[in-house]
Parts: sequence; C-alpha cells; structure tokens
Amino acid sequence: MNIKNIVWILIALLLIAIIAQSQFQTTPTLRELKALRSIRGQITGSIVWSTLRHGPSEIYKMNADGTDKVRLTSDQEENSHPVWSKDGEWIYYQRNDDIYRMSSDGSNPQIVVEDGNYFDITDDGLGLVFKISEQDRDAVVLYDLEKGITEEIVPARVPEFEGKELGYPTISPDGKWLAFAAYYPKTWTTHIVKLDGRNRYQFASGCMPQFRPDGLMIAWITSGFHEVHLAAPDGKNRVPFVDHNTIPGRPQCYFPRWSNNGDYIVFAASPSFDWSSDYEIFIKSASGGEAVRLTFHSASDIWPDIFIPD
Repeated sequence: MNIKNIVWILIALLLIAIIAQSQFQTTPTLRELKALRSIRGQITGSIVWSTLRHGPSEIYKMNADGTDKVRLTSDQEENSHPVWSKDGEWIYYQRNDDIYRMSSDGSNPQIVVEDGNYFDITDDGLGLVFKISEQDRDAVVLYDLEKGITEEIVPARVPEFEGKELGYPTISPDGKWLAFAAYYPKTWTTHIVKLDGRNRYQFASGCMPQFRPDGLMIAWITSGFHEVHLAAPDGKNRVPFVDHNTIPGRPQCYFPRWSNNGDYIVFAASPSFDWSSDYEIFIKSASGGEAVRLTFHSASDIWPDIFIPD
C-alpha cells in the first residue's frame, strides 16, 4: 500500500471518529459547558422547537440560554415547526397537515388553517403564508387571519412555477416581497418575487430563506454543503454565517430563524442530512462569535424559533 492510500485511510478514520464522537453526545463537552456559561442569563426570551425524543414529533420550549426545558405538546400527534407570534403570546405550529396555535405555555390549542405546510407569519401578525399541495400541484398562498380569506400567490401570479415543487415561503417585513424555494430551474433554488407577481428573480441556490426583521438581510441554507449564509435581498454582500467546518462533526445545518430583534440566529446542525438524525439546536449572535449548542439529546431537535421581549 502506497503512502497516498495510507493518508486517505487515516483521513477517513479521523472523520469517522469525529462523527462518532459528536453523534448521540448527550452531555456537554468542557468547551460546550464554557460556551453555555458565557450566555447564561445574558439572553432573555424563549426558544421553541420540535423534537423526536418521544416518538411522534412534539414541541418543547426553553430559555434562550438553554435552561429550563419544558415539553408543551403530548397528544401523540405530529407536532412540529413552531413559530412565535409577533407579540410572543402564541406559538403557531404544524399539527399533522394542519396549522394550529397554542398559548405560550402550551395551553389552549386551536386549529387555524386546514391543509397547510411550511408556513410563516407576516410581520404585521395578521397573515400566514404557507404551501398547499392538491392533486400533485403545489401552491404558495397568503391567508388573512382576520378575514379568513386565502389568496394564491404562486403560481397564480408567477405562471412559470406551475407544476413545480415549492416550499419554505416567507414575506418581507414591509409586506411587499415573497421569498420561497422551488425545485426549479434545477435543484432547490430560492426565488424572490413581488406579491403582485412582478420583478421575480433568483436569489441563490438553496432553501429556507428568512428575512432579517429590518428586511435588509436574508439568511438561507445553501445547496451542496448545507450551510447558513447571509446576503442582502438583491443577493449582494454574501457571507457564510455557519459553514460545514464551524461545528466539528456536524456539517449539516438547517432551519435558520432570526430573533425578532435581529440580534441572534437559531438553527439546527447534524452529522448527516436526514432530518430524523441527531440534529441539535444552536444559537449564535448575528454579529458573529461562537455558535452555542443548547440541546443534548440523541433524538433529532429541529425547527427552532426564538422570541426576545422588547
């Protein structure tokens, strides 16, 4: 065996060791403990997320510094993708194929919309944007919470997306632009379009776009290496926020969400792509610094969202 082959074998063994060490690690390392202590009591607010630690997906809540984890749902249904209301009084979430909401303490669950997926809340708190799938046809719709009226945006106003796979819609804070992902023109690509259907353009390859609360920046997940990147809405000033080397043994990053004040981003990272694998929740200051791990469980923890009171 030549030297080159030996080197590649050693690299492969090292990667396996790193993944094995990080996967299913349920207690913090010394470095992780130090990072947790550095934010203890320094970040107000709460994080909600969904987890597979009970079989069906259930929703949990914790303080933004990772303390006081509390289970909010326990009905043995698939409860996932929790999103804070703009005032922090409600938690909207996916229950099977419907959109529900509950009080911030987990009480008073109530259905909001039937047959909706990959939803988000408009900045004024008065609407939901989500994906519907009917007869092998995807559409992105806007739902008025007060009037109960549903209005199709894509593909009704952007016909080129007829018959395309769609997902992850979100509305800009000023209410004028829709960002969404489509499996078009090739793999997952994030597109931005005015709500009236004009001025559509490709933003970047990847999915899960999220506007910063001031509308001046977008976080999304890139294709290829699944990393959290940031850029202006026109695609300029692009920078990596969390790349595949940021968290050793956890190169797969998904589910980025800005805090409502724009100061932090929460996300989940895992050794492998599968959403049922060992994803853990992390928080990182939007201005930089270390990504701090907040959950330590062998089951998948995904779809985090963070609310920080004024």
